[in-house]
Amino acid sequence: MISGKSLGQFLKDEIFDPLGMNNTGYRYRGDIKSRMASMYQRIDTGKLEKIEGILDEYHQPDAIYESGGAGLYSTVKEYLTFSQMMSNGGTVNGVNLLGRKTIDLMRTNHLNTAQLSDFTNSYHTGYGYGLGVRTLMDKAAGHGREWQAPGFYRSERTVLRRIYASARSQYGRVPSFESSRSSL
Repeated sequence: MISGKSLGQFLKDEIFDPLGMNNTGYRYRGDIKSRMASMYQRIDTGKLEKIEGILDEYHQPDAIYESGGAGLYSTVKEYLTFSQMMSNGGTVNGVNLLGRKTIDLMRTNHLNTAQLSDFTNSYHTGYGYGLGVRTLMDKAAGHGREWQAPGFYRSERTVLRRIYASARSQYGRVPSFESSRSSL
């Protein structure tokens, strides 16, 4: 802990609060739990069955675990704000969180040749990996998305950001719900 804060507190103070992301975090507070989407899995009959969320135990007020790679909850609107900040080079609604050089570093491939050889399925074709985002290296082989992070992507050609959220369990598939908006 370089900052002297937990990961959740650091993210709240340095990212979520400045961006007005009051419905984003690791711990349920206020009425957030009652507003969370339900999780479902498909059972043998083909019907959907409501299940406990995979990470729900980590969202309880007394939980300790905070993962840097999973476990945050948010709203589509707030994640759109975050994605716009990333697309705009670190600035959104007059708030500057990251510099252009930091964003460029995140969107630069950091995999070597041996690591790229493991990046071979159709999802990864034409892409490398930056700091938390998949990054386009070969426009002809890639899917036309300049870079992609969990839950959203930015398309260089259309300047489109698409946010997608799913109430899908790791054991089954359910329809995803999408919200998209072009950046201006």
